[in-house]
Amino acid sequence: GLSSIASLDVDGYLTNSLEVAEELSKIAPSRFVPLAADVDEMAVTTPYNESGPYVYVGSALGVDTKRNLVQMLREAQNTSRGLELWGSGWRDVGPPDLLPSYRGLLPHGELANCYAKAGAVLGATMDGQREKGMVNNRVFEVLAAGRPLVQEAFPELEDLLKDAPSHNLVLWHKAGDVPRGAFVRNETATSYISKHHTYDARAADVLAHFDALRDHNGRTGALRVAILWNGAWTPQL
Repeated sequence: GLSSIASLDVDGYLTNSLEVAEELSKIAPSRFVPLAADVDEMAVTTPYNESGPYVYVGSALGVDTKRNLVQMLREAQNTSRGLELWGSGWRDVGPPDLLPSYRGLLPHGELANCYAKAGAVLGATMDGQREKGMVNNRVFEVLAAGRPLVQEAFPELEDLLKDAPSHNLVLWHKAGDVPRGAFVRNETATSYISKHHTYDARAADVLAHFDALRDHNGRTGALRVAILWNGAWTPQL
């Protein structure tokens, strides 16, 4: 928890939660750094298939930590385009009624190609991350691939992506919000991510934070920074 992180002997913090950054700033300088996408890795040449299936890639082992995910998957499975479900654990602990849509484990390096074949991708956020306003990397990656994303909504996500092409980012607020019809895809989604949400840009923010800490750090020795990134932290850099 934050109490353990706050006890670390560090000079600053990085986090993808504005709420956590504000809390940790009471202890040491903190910076909000959202996740992002590698646009080159997510680049696809496959033409968009308007009748392609809904796709979800993720493990069933954490399905209980995403309160709306199963509802979204069931809605997608019951549309005319259907659902392709990829990831571990679905045969063992996943809801049995979703097994007809299960396709197995996605081979390493095939994420972009999997998204490319989708009519739309489904996205949900772990409850703990959503409560802290953390936007996961799937959001940025799907938009970078130029495919529509049906994403569970929460205020921080809506604020961070308020300028995203609206046709590519469809927000799911309540049961029944998974679209049953066609999508109007906006071709500018990839360029939007390239302009606003790349890891190159995030790295520049991280380095700027390091520089500021170094300039104002009165201690001698190596600069130490804890990075809180989707709940994980590294004790020393």
